[in-house]
Amino acid sequence: VILPFLDPKIATAMIAHNDSETFYLPLRHYGKFLTKAIGVSPEICEHFISNCKLDPSQVAWIPYGVEVSPKSPIADSDVITKMIYVGRLDQEQKRISDLLTIAKKLSARIDSFKFTIIGDGSEMPNVLSSLSDEIKEGKVELCGWLEHDDVIQKFRESEIFILTSAYEGFCIALIEAMANGCCPVVTDIRSGNKRLVDDKNNGFLVSVGDTDTFIERIIWLSEHPNELFEMRINAWNTGEQYSVPRMVEGYEKCFFDAVEVVRANPREIPPNFPLMETCRSKYPNWLRRIKLAIMGS
Repeated sequence: VILPFLDPKIATAMIAHNDSETFYLPLRHYGKFLTKAIGVSPEICEHFISNCKLDPSQVAWIPYGVEVSPKSPIADSDVITKMIYVGRLDQEQKRISDLLTIAKKLSARIDSFKFTIIGDGSEMPNVLSSLSDEIKEGKVELCGWLEHDDVIQKFRESEIFILTSAYEGFCIALIEAMANGCCPVVTDIRSGNKRLVDDKNNGFLVSVGDTDTFIERIIWLSEHPNELFEMRINAWNTGEQYSVPRMVEGYEKCFFDAVEVVRANPREIPPNFPLMETCRSKYPNWLRRIKLAIMGS
């Protein structure tokens, strides 16, 4: 809403954190007022150009930076397979019902596993109810939200990272898991996961909703510890490329470039640029004034 009223010599930027219409819709309307559009995955950046009609010079890919373990993973002699999930407990994006199915079916097929679930959300009551037996047996550990340092430590104590999402931007939890020695078994989705996971080399990609294949991949890893360890090393090597210093360098360069661009070529400000339709109130001005007066009193 404010962009059309800014001084044309002020550099502007937006960041899309997810591959969803939530970010693309306002960008299509206000794109002419942006100096730079930053996407956290190459797929998001491609969408900026192909569907939001931005010039490639406006677009920058800057992936998230994470804390990387200074040491490569150590082979785990424990026979218990240690898995972890970190994220919101919701159905629409994260498909938590698939996570529950995986845990239940694994419990029926193998005894020696521990599944740590970190996070909270609307599906927590369902998680507690569905996995009550596994929680009592110590196969599933529900942690809720943890401090960042504690999450990193949990990653370093785990071997396999599970992600069942229907879509992502550039999943921070996935990058953190790989950078701290976890082999990912994740959904084969358009944005993020394909960039990070080289199937059968540093992890596994599985079709969305295919819980049976998720289970088969996890069981195979549990039965092949040498291959699991090799994949963990490969995942860690991949994660090293996404450190916080590299991310900071990316933003510094992007912002300096944006300032130079707008100084050389200030934006043109069209008169009476319309509001995006979803920003318009459905109530008339006189009714909104009454509401403000009532709230003020």
